[in-house]
This record gives sequence, structure tokens and C-alpha cells, in this order.
Amino acid sequence: MNFTSIGKCLNWNNESGHTLIEAVTALAVLALLTGLASAGFSGPMSHLRLNHAVRAFASDLRWARQLAIAEGRPVQLVLDTEAERYRVERIDSPGVPVQGVHDLRDRAQGYGGIDLVGSTGGDHLVFQPNGLTADWTTVTLRNDRGEERSVSLILTGRVRIK
Repeated sequence: MNFTSIGKCLNWNNESGHTLIEAVTALAVLALLTGLASAGFSGPMSHLRLNHAVRAFASDLRWARQLAIAEGRPVQLVLDTEAERYRVERIDSPGVPVQGVHDLRDRAQGYGGIDLVGSTGGDHLVFQPNGLTADWTTVTLRNDRGEERSVSLILTGRVRIK
């Protein structure tokens, strides 16, 4: 069997080809459908990134508390609301992050598009060696669609996601 007979079996002939206008129209429809599909996914993805950021932030607060208890010295979580970042550091080593800086705008870190709106207790959340903290604090995070979630830190050092 040769290519000519295969073409006849599949009803290929030179007269039934598609025009350039038909091909461009098909591509335009495909691009439109792809754009609509991606717009439909941006909302849920933004929501998921916010939830991930809130859980990670709460986890880092808990870890900072455990570090203060384990080492027997004060540990703080420092917020940088202008740069949308935070870090955990020991009080006696200011500016030296214990495990790196968490950038809420960095998609490579799994966040992307998250704003650190602010904190009711200031930019330094300090845990004492007994696990307690001096202030009741609520930290608010916001995604690029305006949805907000909060993490509260109470005097006993307990962390709650709202």
C-alpha cells in the first residue's frame, strides 16, 4: 500500500484542503477558549495561594515559639510589611535569620501575590523562653483579589488561623 492509496482510504484529496482563513479562525477560537479557561482558574489559585501563605505563616510562628522554648532564649518573628517578607531570628542575633527570609511575593517560594497587610502588635512578634508572648497580635494577609485571612497570636503563645 502506498501513500496515494492511504490518502484515498482516508478521503484525502487535494481539493478538500483548508484555507488560511479557516486555520486562523480555528486558532482564534482556541486562543479565546484558553483565555477563558485560565481566567476561571485565577480566582481559585489566588485563594489557594492565600491559604498556603496563612498556613505557612502560622507554622513559622509555632516553630519560632518551639525554638524559643528549646533553646531557652527569646526568639522573634520580624515582619517587613513594605517588602512583604518576614523572618525568624534570635533576639541576641538581630538581622540574622534562623531559616531564611520568607517572601510572600515570590512564586518560587510557593506564595506569589500575597500582601502582608499588617500586624496589630507591631513588627516584632517575640516569644520568651517559656513560650509566652507579650502581646495579643493579629497579622493579616491579603491576596491579589482582595481576599484577606488572619493569624492570631495570643499571650500564651498559641496560634490561631481565622
